[in-house]
Amino acid sequence: MLADVGTDYETSSTFVHWGRAGSPLVVDRIIVVPGGGTKTGGLHSLIAYDQETGGIAWKGGHRQVSYSSPSIAHYGGVRQIVIVNESNISAHDPETGEELWETKWDGSSSTAASASQTVPIGDDRFFVSKGYSMGGGALFGITRDEQGKWNVKKIWHNRRVLMTKENNVVVKDGFIYGPSDGVLHCVDLATGRKRWEGGESVMQVLRVGDALLVACEWGQVTLVAFDPENYRELASFQALAGQTWNNPAVAGKHLLVRNGEEAACYELPLEERAEEALAGTPFEKQMTSE
Repeated sequence: MLADVGTDYETSSTFVHWGRAGSPLVVDRIIVVPGGGTKTGGLHSLIAYDQETGGIAWKGGHRQVSYSSPSIAHYGGVRQIVIVNESNISAHDPETGEELWETKWDGSSSTAASASQTVPIGDDRFFVSKGYSMGGGALFGITRDEQGKWNVKKIWHNRRVLMTKENNVVVKDGFIYGPSDGVLHCVDLATGRKRWEGGESVMQVLRVGDALLVACEWGQVTLVAFDPENYRELASFQALAGQTWNNPAVAGKHLLVRNGEEAACYELPLEERAEEALAGTPFEKQMTSE
């Protein structure tokens, strides 16, 4: 793939210091990945490959890559692929790769890296966040005029909240919940003001029904209430030993967690025991490892 953007591993690593961390996006009959390249040889935000032949379907954009992954969103009734690049955010036509719109989002893939994806808020807004010196959380609005021209405007940007790195956020009922340099933040979506912070060594978050599942750096899993007034832990247990940065996953009644040393599967409480779990019964008593 590096050859398709006119570069190689050694050259690419000088511009994208921590390697390629973005996940591919499968949409229709193509697989879309961040591109990159060099300023002299040309830059491509995204490359799409045909699923059946492996050939290049299109190249789109003209920015250096970050560590974020492309995602599908709908704005103004138009389906588009959105990607957080090194120093901007752009949207592309899934059929052709044509850039529909772009907006500035400061960053450097060798220092102040971007890794989080954009989060759609309805049909006309999105949230984005990042850590490091140029980071914080921001809400953007998107409109389209009668001639089809897109306009992207920053509604607010608070550099002191939701400083995400290799993680993302969950939006629920007008509030944003997510990691910020190791603690959990709750932020008002309308204003960008922090409501509270809590927890420690917070790495990844995942919405599970009406609760927030928080995976911590040293293997602990905590269930936190979606409560904009206070940080409230509903349950907690030690799922793994050692440093854990990986995203958890839930499949049916099973919770899957892993790190560089081990992986584990836990059975979640059955539906009829949900009220008991939310009342604060220790999580480990309701889950069995497999």
